[in-house]
Amino acid sequence: MGKISEEKLEEFRAALQCTWHDCWCGGEVREKVTQSEFIESMKKFCLGDNTDTLSKPTPFFFDAYDLNHDGFLTKEEFCTFVQGNGLDKETAELLFTEMDADHDGLITLEEFTACMRAFFLSQDDSGRYYSYMFGPLISD
Repeated sequence: MGKISEEKLEEFRAALQCTWHDCWCGGEVREKVTQSEFIESMKKFCLGDNTDTLSKPTPFFFDAYDLNHDGFLTKEEFCTFVQGNGLDKETAELLFTEMDADHDGLITLEEFTACMRAFFLSQDDSGRYYSYMFGPLISD
């Protein structure tokens, strides 16, 4: 997958740590949460407006998908990543098409971010493909 500099890696760690503390530790600095705390925090997270919190690590995930670092995701880059996470080629291509809101054959950071928000925050369980953002949650 894509390479990340030490500086970017530290920024990513800080963004994830901030997201962890904001979302699952109630703003406290803690290394662990209980299962019931996690479930309760996820309920609050999914029902609240967490756009800012979710946006912190999103550019780093985008950079990991963007293998040539041109600021866009091609179908090949995107499918390489999600197929590596266990998604089949057909579903990966359908997900790419759904994420490509302007149908220009490229996914921008804004389009990617919109799908990340939908993945984590949407309560729509109609089977839209963004629910497979990181691959299948259950393997056959």
